[in-house]
Amino acid sequence: MTRELKNRAAHDKACEFGQFFYNALGTIYDSLLAYRAITENPEAFLGIPNQVALGRDKEAIRKYASVFSFQRIPGNLETIFYVTSGPDIFFRSLPAGQNERYIVNMFIVYVFQVWESTFRPAIAHLLKIATKELRVPIMGDLCKIRNSLLHNHGVANKDCDRCEVISDFNSGDKIVITSELLWRIKDHVAESMNAIGYE
Repeated sequence: MTRELKNRAAHDKACEFGQFFYNALGTIYDSLLAYRAITENPEAFLGIPNQVALGRDKEAIRKYASVFSFQRIPGNLETIFYVTSGPDIFFRSLPAGQNERYIVNMFIVYVFQVWESTFRPAIAHLLKIATKELRVPIMGDLCKIRNSLLHNHGVANKDCDRCEVISDFNSGDKIVITSELLWRIKDHVAESMNAIGYE
C-alpha cells in the first residue's frame, strides 16, 4: 500500500530535525576521533614524546603542558582557556571511556532538548495538533534515557522499562551508549522523521 504525503511542511520540518540529528552525531564522532588521535600519538599532535605520555607519569608530562584557547569571537576579548595538552588529557580516559561516555551522554541530552523545545512544537503546529499529541516513540525513549542520565546518575530508572524502541536498559542498569546503539538510534530517528506528514 502506497502512503500519501498529506503535509509537506510538517514532513520537511521533521526531516530537518533528522538532518540536524545526523549532523550533530557526526560532530560527536569527529570529537571522539580527534581525542583518540591525540592520545594515541601525542608526539605528533601535542609535542609530548610518546614514551612520556604512555608512561602516564603526571610530573613528566606536566612540563609539556600548554594552554589552548577556544570559543574566541572576533572583537570579543572574552576567551575560555583550558589546559588540554597536560597530563589530564590522558587520565580522563580512565576509568575506560570517561570522555566518550560524557560526550555521548551530553549529545543525548542536547538533541532531545532541541527536539522538545524547537522541532516538536513546530511540527505539531504544522500538523494542527497539540504538542503533547505528537508522539514519536524513539524520542520518548530518548526522553526516558535523558532523564536517567541527568537525574539518576546515569543509572536507568523504572521509566526505562517502558521504552518502546530502545530496550537495552532495564531499571538499575548503568546506561552506556555504545557506537552501535547510537547508530541504531540514528536509524530510528531518520525512519520516524521520514514518516511524519504521511497518511
